[in-house]
Amino acid sequence: MSMAFDPAPAIAQARNMPGFLFAWCGQSQLVLGTDGELSGKGMSGLYYRGARFLSRSAFRINDRPLHLCSAGKSGFDCIEFFYVYPPVRSGATGGSGSGMIQQQEGISERGMDIHVRFIVHPSGLDIEFTATNRWDNEATFELQALFGADFISLDEAQGGEPSSETTGVDFVPGDNGCTLTGRHPELLFRTHVVLSPGAPWRIARDALRRDVRLRRGDSVRETIRIWGEDTAESSGPDQWAVREEFLRNRAAGLSRLHGRSPYTTLTNKMIDYLSSASLLDGSPDEWLAPSAGYPLYPFVFGRDALTSSWMSAMFDGGEAIEHVLNKLGRLQGTTIDEFRDEQPGRIVQQARQDPSARLGKTPFDRYYGDYASPLMFIISLAHLYAWSGDRGQVLKHWDRCKKILSWAERYGDIDGDGFLEYRTRSKYGPRHQGWKDSENAIVYENGELVEPPIATCELQGYYYAALQAAALFSTLAGSYRGARRYFERARRLKREFNAAFWIDDSWYVEMGLDRDKRRIRSRGSNMGHCLAAGIIDKEKVPHVVQALFNDDMYSGWGVRTLSTGNPSYNPLSYHLGSIWPVENATIALGLRRYGFDQQALRLITANYELAFLWENGHIPECIGGYD
Repeated sequence: MSMAFDPAPAIAQARNMPGFLFAWCGQSQLVLGTDGELSGKGMSGLYYRGARFLSRSAFRINDRPLHLCSAGKSGFDCIEFFYVYPPVRSGATGGSGSGMIQQQEGISERGMDIHVRFIVHPSGLDIEFTATNRWDNEATFELQALFGADFISLDEAQGGEPSSETTGVDFVPGDNGCTLTGRHPELLFRTHVVLSPGAPWRIARDALRRDVRLRRGDSVRETIRIWGEDTAESSGPDQWAVREEFLRNRAAGLSRLHGRSPYTTLTNKMIDYLSSASLLDGSPDEWLAPSAGYPLYPFVFGRDALTSSWMSAMFDGGEAIEHVLNKLGRLQGTTIDEFRDEQPGRIVQQARQDPSARLGKTPFDRYYGDYASPLMFIISLAHLYAWSGDRGQVLKHWDRCKKILSWAERYGDIDGDGFLEYRTRSKYGPRHQGWKDSENAIVYENGELVEPPIATCELQGYYYAALQAAALFSTLAGSYRGARRYFERARRLKREFNAAFWIDDSWYVEMGLDRDKRRIRSRGSNMGHCLAAGIIDKEKVPHVVQALFNDDMYSGWGVRTLSTGNPSYNPLSYHLGSIWPVENATIALGLRRYGFDQQALRLITANYELAFLWENGHIPECIGGYD
């Protein structure tokens, strides 16, 4: 198959959240303003484990801001800024912009160039500051470095409404820097500011200050290390090198595509991007579990981590899947806890350590309200076995898989009809627990909201694929009777699914069944997951493919989450008309499964052409459903 891409689209490149620059490493994330400063406003800050350990960061010369010339990322963990000082005053050179004529504070305009480099580490960052005197005479000035912390959560910073429980921060000067300590009795957070050894700084609450005298061509260089201490889990600078070396070795060992096509270049960049998202958290055999996404979700989310790892297994042989299974398996549900929607055998929807979760104000330190994650756990193990052939990995996780299937039968099938229906019990949980988990994700064909319990079609597809995988795992474990039992359950589910979820008069798979077992006849992308899972009868597949590529579902950029014919269609709604590239990748897998190669090529080509429009290929989680 040939692939035709246009790597240079005729429109300007798009950018996510253009007011910020992002860098990350492990559980640390830096969100900088495009001026290179942390302002304490909005999301701006250095975050560690979901808390803002640095809310203020800026350099000043003689109490005046630097003049920004350029900024850019030189790595996923590194952002660099270039400045001059003093800036040229408006009109001072007759508009020529040549500078080097007027003097301010005894220094020629543009007399100094300044380079500031931020390098993010697993629990902090290094700030490298270099100022060089470029004019004829000696330059004398005071350099100030401003720092502050508030320890609020990422969610609070994004919403702009810090919790009323914020208790303030104590400033503690030290011999070689200072420490900012939160006052909350249950959240023992400290931000350490460590200065270069021997640097002549004066330490004060409002700023670190030092006098600088530079001859022509001389430079002053300072490295300031910021690191966050969370006494609940120690991961200080002494542990950074081991984790960063692990990540470098991991990146070097990944498979690559070779060739000159833009497809090859972009794919390799995305491999590196995904590898950079490894959280480096927990035991070393969990370090590759990736975050759900930057900048809003730098935490482990079950289905996101599983999906991204099985989709990328061709490049690492399933190594990331193994780490994700280890992490999620150790968090597997053991009891009934409605606050967390926990039930024995369930796999977490998310696990975070931000302040609200740590204080028990939300259940999201271990929240289980998701039906996709448990079933995707089993499906991902099947992918791991397919790529690695490692029977030992299957046997290691087989008991966890059996607990998931027991959960599905006992708790997931609420009314005992053989289908999985979800219903949220936690007051903090989402209304919907299928693939689409936003509050208004599931609607009838007339646009009205559907109230749970709901049996969505894609969950039955996941269940079917998990049962088939379980039959294989049981065989590998030497239990042929068990394998036959799982196989028969899968076959029965497929038969009943095609009877209950197929719309005969319009030839497509409905979105689901409501609490009264009425058909939810809406057309949505959910049916594409069923295609990938293999649960649709073969003779029905061509009709489903046609439905996915009709004008109401296919925009040219991908398959919409909801048909434009539904009254609730909204091209910018999370699940009522937007397009999810990751979901389209799953649909492409289903198309390939049944031999619809040209349609798969069409879909993947659209995904890549879309990526070429975005800076560095970083498509957002979802895009608008416009044609």
